[in-house]
Amino acid sequence: MYPVQRKPLAVMLLHISMATALWVVGLQSVQAEVQVDGVDADIRTNILAYLRLDDEPCDAPDWRVRRLFVESEKEIREALEAVGYYNVELDKQLEQGESCWQANISVIPGQPVVLRKVSIKIDTGMAADEELQKVTQKCALRSGDILQHAIYDACRSQIKRVAESRGYFSAEFTQRRIDVYPDQNSADVTLHMVTGPRYVFGATTIAQEILDPDLIRRFITIAPGEPYDAEIVRRLQRDLTASAYFDQVLFVRNPRSKPYFDVPINVELTPGKKYQYSAGVGFATDLGPKLRGGILNRRINTHGHQGEVEVNLSRVISDINVSYRVPLDRARDWVTFDTGYKLEDNDSFNSRLFTAGSQRIQRRNNGWIRTLFLELRLEDYEAGTFQDDYSELLTPGYRLCVCAGRLSARGLWPGTAAMSSCGVRLKV
Repeated sequence: MYPVQRKPLAVMLLHISMATALWVVGLQSVQAEVQVDGVDADIRTNILAYLRLDDEPCDAPDWRVRRLFVESEKEIREALEAVGYYNVELDKQLEQGESCWQANISVIPGQPVVLRKVSIKIDTGMAADEELQKVTQKCALRSGDILQHAIYDACRSQIKRVAESRGYFSAEFTQRRIDVYPDQNSADVTLHMVTGPRYVFGATTIAQEILDPDLIRRFITIAPGEPYDAEIVRRLQRDLTASAYFDQVLFVRNPRSKPYFDVPINVELTPGKKYQYSAGVGFATDLGPKLRGGILNRRINTHGHQGEVEVNLSRVISDINVSYRVPLDRARDWVTFDTGYKLEDNDSFNSRLFTAGSQRIQRRNNGWIRTLFLELRLEDYEAGTFQDDYSELLTPGYRLCVCAGRLSARGLWPGTAAMSSCGVRLKV
């Protein structure tokens, strides 16, 4: 009688794991499939997005697959009607294999429904609002176009959104419908809005404790009684954020209906860290190793003054720059006082450069930044073995720059990439 040979536990577990993996791979290799023919790729994708059957796996219960297959006709028709096809013919087949099922759907979409009459009207009860007229003209709803429910919904939402941004908080659609005539392959669209009165700005209150209230009032360009415009609110939010005084700027509007028809604005400001530090390490073939460090004081005092020191060190060129920034009467107007010292020492050139100057920086609502500056340069340099000279240069100038993106407070400082990479600079 032979002794019973027992396999080690590790070997048995390995065999079980391999069998399980092969079983899983086998299941994954046979996937359930819903085949849709007769339409282009975009419409096919839309149909599959509507079909719950397309989410079922191979091992789904047979009763559920059959139920969803029966219900798929309604879902397919809804998907096609959404893109303008109302006279649809369908041929469906469900095949049950040994390991999985497959649904084959053949679609004859027929002629699409096109827009016949498009009526979009906005009644403000007074002179037409130009911005609302623009949005109605931009709506992609034109007679002769194929009916697209998504475009209709987007147009309706855009009109409502613009009306609210213009201060028509009581605006309502008195008529909003699509009348479809499948037998005529046509549809009529009606969107009629009555805006009601345009709300005005109410009082603006700002909650903060770190800066002089007089400085904060310079940011406020909203006057109570003026027609409400969300763009003015967004501009104020951008100015407060770009000031670098605050980490978070939260606006809360509270529209009040009859008898006020106004929008009080509450602004909650969370102060940012007083000091911002920067550091960097790099290497350049002409300069060798480079070190950079800086510190920005965002709030030197309650009047909003800011100061920055930046140091760059390398074997060839080293410099230190100091800037002091003072806000003026308007939130986007600043004056800066700048000074710096630069050492350059290479095989053929030695230079010691001292600079000092001042800039008046003004940013406009259209993104243009205008800068008037006066700069003094004192330089002592040696070129080669024999030439040694000293120069003094006082330069007034004008810089005009346009920046498409958002500009942070740090981007207003002289010498930064935001200022030097765009615009025109003229020196006298």
